Amino acid sequence: MKKSLIPDKPNSYPIPPFEELTILIYGSPGTGKTTFCSQAESTLFLATEPGTEFLEAASIPIYNWQKFLDVLEELEIKKKAVAEGKIDKEKWHFRSFVVDIVDNLSAQCRDYVCKKKGLAYPPTNDFGKTWAEITTEWREALRRLMILGNVRFITHCTTTEVEISTDDNLVISVNRHVPTFFGSKPAQFLDGIINAQGMCAVNKKGQHCITFKQTATVAAKDRTGLLSPYGTLALDWNTVKEAYAAKAAEAGKTILSRRSF
Repeated sequence: MKKSLIPDKPNSYPIPPFEELTILIYGSPGTGKTTFCSQAESTLFLATEPGTEFLEAASIPIYNWQKFLDVLEELEIKKKAVAEGKIDKEKWHFRSFVVDIVDNLSAQCRDYVCKKKGLAYPPTNDFGKTWAEITTEWREALRRLMILGNVRFITHCTTTEVEISTDDNLVISVNRHVPTFFGSKPAQFLDGIINAQGMCAVNKKGQHCITFKQTATVAAKDRTGLLSPYGTLALDWNTVKEAYAAKAAEAGKTILSRRSF
């Protein structure tokens, strides 16, 4: 009997496990962002800057856009061969990909498109045509990467001054932590934006902390609604994964992988 595409009841669809969420993690250097992502199983780093050499995770240096496209193509060919039974599934080692740091990859994409057009930088007098081509190139490449597996992006942190209203109706200026990539308008395909907090946020075990909770001073995002209630969590992969699963069970949600391999 053909399986129905219509859910039996509202909100009856299962949710993906934490490791299958598309996440942007940002923070100051040395807060443990790269280490956090390396703790996930079957992870391949697409490293646009040094710093992954001593991790217990595979890494490919990506210093130009053409190499990124070449790696994408090779991964696509191999995964297709696995899907067709030409290669054993055990030969497909990577379920997750980490772009570290995404700012550099974005700049490589921009330079690649500009070079093809004989430009040093997108001009201001072409009505945004070059930037539109860069955006198309970027989105298509990310689409291909997300088909291959789970994707996490790492970027740095910057601060911006914003005005907020206090409980006694005063307007004050505060410094807000935001990712250097995606600015204040995160890409729609992200399930979460994590702020890896600095030494000012260390728990009793001496671990750095992270938050999915949006506040006046921290830019964050939690599309699942399962992690932001915690406020802060230790910057540890298994801790966050278990917290996600616990909240899902509490909410009566079923966790089910969206990927066959």
